[in-house]
Amino acid sequence: MHPWLHSTLIYFNILLIAYFLAGNGIYTFLLLLSLRSTWRHLSRRSYEDLETLRKSPLTPALTIIIPAWNEQDVIVDAVQSALQADYPRLRVIVVDDGSTDLTLERLIRNFALTTMDAATPSTLPTAAVRAFYRNPAFPNLLVVSKEKGGKPDALNVFSSATRCSA
Repeated sequence: MHPWLHSTLIYFNILLIAYFLAGNGIYTFLLLLSLRSTWRHLSRRSYEDLETLRKSPLTPALTIIIPAWNEQDVIVDAVQSALQADYPRLRVIVVDDGSTDLTLERLIRNFALTTMDAATPSTLPTAAVRAFYRNPAFPNLLVVSKEKGGKPDALNVFSSATRCSA
């Protein structure tokens, strides 16, 4: 009986190993299929989410502040790049910090800006604001001209500028 038991155990072990390999092989194949399907779904969904983000009223507004002092060579390109950002409710505020070159003049000429009347209720102390400039063709662009006060001072005028650009 001993040889019969030995051969039975060998066949049973082979059957058990075959069952294990077949079952786990099928599970592995299904896992790979699901990973491929999930990857495709997520890559398609990333574009759907961007469109949903653009249309959602819950998407927060974004303001890009560009402090500028004597930036005549790069200011127009920098502002154009900022305006091209694909984001809903985007505002670009350029703060000319008392430039002594053609920074402000180039902005006015390239974007056809005109002076606008605006009160400047300051919540933070800043150097005096000279003028606000806008163009209806660029409703999300505001240029603020102020006396020289340095980059932190130019960023602080933002609290006043956002109230006037809303």
